[in-house]
Amino acid sequence: MPTVCSTTTETVYQAPVGRLETTKTQAITDNGDGITGVGDTVTFTITVQNLSNTSVNNLTLDDTLTAIDGAAQTLDTGPDFVSADLGSPEGTLLINEIATYTATEVLTVNTVTRGGIRNTVTANALTVVPPGLPPSVVPIPVSDVSDDGIDTDGNVVNDPTEVLVESSLAPTGLTLTKTTPRGVVERGSVVPYTITVRNDNPVVSGQLNIVDVLPPGLLYVEGSATLDGIPIVVRIEGRVITFSNVPVPPLTTVVAIIQARVTTGAQAGELVNTATLRDPATNDLLARQATATVRILPEAVFDCGDVIGKVFEDRNRDGYQNPPRPVALGDPDAIGGGGKYGKYGGAPAVETDDGTEPGVPAVRLAGVDGTIITTDQFGRFHVPCAMLPADRGSNFILKIDTRSLPAGYRLTTENPRVVRLTPGKLTEMNFGVAISKVVRVDLAANAFVRDGDGNAALSEPLKVGIARLLPQITGEAVTLHLAYHLPPKAEAADIKRARALMAMVKRYVAQEWADVGRTKLTVEMTTVRSDE
Repeated sequence: MPTVCSTTTETVYQAPVGRLETTKTQAITDNGDGITGVGDTVTFTITVQNLSNTSVNNLTLDDTLTAIDGAAQTLDTGPDFVSADLGSPEGTLLINEIATYTATEVLTVNTVTRGGIRNTVTANALTVVPPGLPPSVVPIPVSDVSDDGIDTDGNVVNDPTEVLVESSLAPTGLTLTKTTPRGVVERGSVVPYTITVRNDNPVVSGQLNIVDVLPPGLLYVEGSATLDGIPIVVRIEGRVITFSNVPVPPLTTVVAIIQARVTTGAQAGELVNTATLRDPATNDLLARQATATVRILPEAVFDCGDVIGKVFEDRNRDGYQNPPRPVALGDPDAIGGGGKYGKYGGAPAVETDDGTEPGVPAVRLAGVDGTIITTDQFGRFHVPCAMLPADRGSNFILKIDTRSLPAGYRLTTENPRVVRLTPGKLTEMNFGVAISKVVRVDLAANAFVRDGDGNAALSEPLKVGIARLLPQITGEAVTLHLAYHLPPKAEAADIKRARALMAMVKRYVAQEWADVGRTKLTVEMTTVRSDE
């Protein structure tokens, strides 16, 4: 029986299945400052692996770079093709072949201020149709969005590659200045102040507080605060104005401006305004404080304490400027003669006795602030607005430079002199000087003894010498000059003891002079070394 059989052949074609794996990693090259920030270079390495069942061609990369806040950015270089591990040219990959690309971006002030950068790349290609497939099989597009290659973060697909730049509050690299265009101000006027914060760090400094402290006499003008020209709401606590949580971009300045009004009750003188940068959490200083000073000129009628005075020849050595003596002209009852009431009638005429305690010219006086005053030809001096006294007055001191006195003259009044000045008041301060004979008494340690209680006392020879001296000078103006001789290597304790001993002699002389003296006795004290 014949055998019948048939043979059938069925051909199955595997259509191309496209799949790509794209990864983008990064490496940061520091610019030398040791801080990830402005000026550092980020190098991105992009790998594209062909996991398709066929080759792919027309491979292109579509790169998207943004700041962390989403603002669009542009790569500085790339992506640029480097190589394919199986030797394929750019744009073509064999099965399982990996192509490598690189791109770079230098971190800028803009990107660091925005928190850093975020980068993704999309690889696009077409599958290759192998020979012998029917015309119905056509190339299919394939694409993949990059991953950052870090799977430990829980995101293993389409994870953007990010460079995060954190802000810093380290107290370095920040500079604070405060200025005002007004040097002299008036009560009631408005003073503008500019506070400039300079950040020399390669990262954002912030958030920080700019704190301005107004001095007494200044009040903040409501609504006047701006930050980089934009109005801002500030926190006001009395005279303290705070710009809260201010970020300062890297290598940039931030300018804050406020205005303050000078109150009508502000004291004349300097008003110092102080600004600081502080950490909001700890209140620690982040930079050296800055100040700006304005000055309110005093109003002579209300603010100043004026001083007038005279250095006079104190002929009677009483320490006071005595008024001139009246001297009759001719007949005591006449003016220029001519009867009881003179030619024109009225009271008897008098003239000034110019010989009574005249002024001493060209004498120098010094104030504690270094001011030097010289008396005029009549011995007079004037210190306009000598100081700005407090409401209840302030002490003012002047001292005569005794080297400027004529030869032989000594002071008969205290030197320095202290007076109380009151705002808007005129105060008189006179110094008396007189020419007098100077009698020197030399003292040393052997002029003193110990009494029964062990205390220092004048020796008997010293008392006898003083008793003989005083009657000889009792009728004339005399300056008694006590000179204590110290050893060459005398120390501070020796000098202190010498002054105490001289003070003891001065008190003893004053007691004895009260019984025998007929004029005022001036006592001076000095120490000299035995080698002088």
